[in-house]
Amino acid sequence: MKKLIFGVFAGSLSILLPANVFAQGCSNYKYGGTGVKAFPTEEGPKIVSTGKAAVLIDDVEEVQDAYAEATLNAKTEIVKWYNSSEITDECTRSNNKLSDRILSKNPDGKSGSYNKTTAKQLICGTTEKTSGLVKGAVTVEQCYQKGKYVQITLGISPKTLKQAAGLGDNIKFGVDDPKSPNTVRSSSSDGLVPTDGFYYVDEDF
Repeated sequence: MKKLIFGVFAGSLSILLPANVFAQGCSNYKYGGTGVKAFPTEEGPKIVSTGKAAVLIDDVEEVQDAYAEATLNAKTEIVKWYNSSEITDECTRSNNKLSDRILSKNPDGKSGSYNKTTAKQLICGTTEKTSGLVKGAVTVEQCYQKGKYVQITLGISPKTLKQAAGLGDNIKFGVDDPKSPNTVRSSSSDGLVPTDGFYYVDEDF
């Protein structure tokens, strides 16, 4: 069992990461390139899917939004890989805004001298019929290249599928229960909150 620490970036970005991931970037990313890769193991095949999203300015809420976008991209590729003939993508950029914020940044990255409004949106949604195919997906690798982009790789293996089947009810209860420590609560920062780059990989999924 890996020892993990719960890192909270200014109350806005909460990610479960090992203690040695901070102040690193994406230069050593193992599952580089976007899309799905499959490889055999003794227990059965494993698949990984990598998503990537730009971070327009170094701020924890922007990083959080970018991770949501990259994760959705990775899940969509998994669904397509399983059954591309039945997938229905709803690539309507007018729907499902992740955030709509005024970002200020001058060329040297310090105080704001030019303003740009950015509306990040979900790239694609999938139908309920296909969403179940993403069960058992876990975060295998993730990184943040400071001020540039995030990458996240989701993995599915025979082990994670068994875990998902056995723990699904318990996980749902923990997330839905307002008294549970697993309940996610979002908050907003009143300005830009920079954060360090980081890297994490789990090769034992």
